[in-house]
Amino acid sequence: MNPVIDIGAEEDRRPAQVVQDRSGYWFPMLLFGVLILAAPMVYRPSPLPAGIDYSSLAFAPLQQFGTCAALGDPMSVALYWFCVVMFGPLVILLWYHLRARRAGVVPQTGWHLLYALTSLALYVVLYPLIEFVTLSLPRGTAANLSPGTQHLAAWLSACGFEIGLLIAAVAIVPRRFGRRMSSRRWATGGFGLLLAIGSAAAIQFVAYLEPRNSYGALLIIGIGLLALSLVEPGRTCAVIAVVFTTVALVTNLFGMRTPMGMGGRPSPVDTAMSSLLLPGLVLIVGGLIGVIGIVVARRRVR
Repeated sequence: MNPVIDIGAEEDRRPAQVVQDRSGYWFPMLLFGVLILAAPMVYRPSPLPAGIDYSSLAFAPLQQFGTCAALGDPMSVALYWFCVVMFGPLVILLWYHLRARRAGVVPQTGWHLLYALTSLALYVVLYPLIEFVTLSLPRGTAANLSPGTQHLAAWLSACGFEIGLLIAAVAIVPRRFGRRMSSRRWATGGFGLLLAIGSAAAIQFVAYLEPRNSYGALLIIGIGLLALSLVEPGRTCAVIAVVFTTVALVTNLFGMRTPMGMGGRPSPVDTAMSSLLLPGLVLIVGGLIGVIGIVVARRRVR
């Protein structure tokens, strides 16, 4: 056997192999999809005895990831979502590095981790800041807001979230093509991210005032997936990330108002499932699309 021919054949396979190895977005999508679909199980009513005063838990740390006491166990929900958005990106980063080690390529997933954890940090900080400003208003002002005012505040926050993401995307997109970014673009992207996260925190605060379930963790996951799409080849990851982030925003505005079942008041688990089913399925389908793409790519290489 001529070794030169073998080397040439190996060189011909390398570009396709590198692209295949870089297309690993299917794992993050399947991971978050499964975690989202499993989340309703933690929305069971609190095991604490009846008569416990939950007011002290209303603005407890991490409660921006939680729910009101009438719709489940507040701290169980909060801790679950916090662990999802905190440790999910770390698991994904480990996945990409192990995958890269086997394939002999260098993953560029630091951006995903940077945006995901920065978003989490800003979200955790900005929500208490909004709380502090609101509680500084005359007593009862926030609690006595009319439904129309709360609705308007939610929509303004949603618009701020979308505008912030758009600003960040326009500023950061050169990174997708391997270009160096100026300090002005870095500052603009940071401003867009700050606006988006601040608006997400405002959406959750309005949900607390109503009160109703909130799913702020979905917005954080969406930002992380959008950041991941900057380093993933092709458009598939970006399209799925945009679709999921849109669904996550709509879920935070309307999803918790969708009842499940016939007759009577739906349980907290049913209410959460009706809201989280579509976001979870979007990521599951996106992950399966990625798996199918890898299988097709392997058959073409062979």
